[in-house]
Amino acid sequence: MRIDAKHASLGQVQAVANGHVLHHVTVATQRSVFGVAAHCPNLVSLDVESVGSYLLRDLTSAIVEVVDRCQALQHLNLSSCPNLHGAAVRYLGSHATQLQTLRLRHNASLSCDDLWHLRHCSELRVLDITGCHLVRDRTVIAICNAAGPHLRTLGMASCPLLTDGAVKAAFERCPNLEALEDRKSVV
Repeated sequence: MRIDAKHASLGQVQAVANGHVLHHVTVATQRSVFGVAAHCPNLVSLDVESVGSYLLRDLTSAIVEVVDRCQALQHLNLSSCPNLHGAAVRYLGSHATQLQTLRLRHNASLSCDDLWHLRHCSELRVLDITGCHLVRDRTVIAICNAAGPHLRTLGMASCPLLTDGAVKAAFERCPNLEALEDRKSVV
């Protein structure tokens, strides 16, 4: 079952969650994220894309709560979230190692060291770090080493510090790569 909690109250999320397994939830407020974490332990997919700072002031604690309570979480979209801090990504890398899809597009404040922790997510099939301006080759190489044959899609456009070495490493270490969006082109 899917629910778009962007326009649902916490009570509606709880009502739908009771007795149902929610596979995908789209949220837009801090309260929604905490509600999902509390009432949807079997959640597989969470979309928090483009949650503005006025709606979700403490995204890090909300993400920690979701990761701790939703052990089945496999797909997470945190693209364009201005309040996504490195601590949340570091926590994901250390505690959400079962993730298969992680979208972090346009979170320019994430550092290379923050993204470095994603090397523990060896099940990644889709990783989108497009617009993460501080990422460097060593991080992409470490993630490709870990995810290797699982990684199918890698988005890393608008990452000015990446060189051809990151692209080469992706192709060498990820034999099943089907889509690569790098700083110059889409393959």
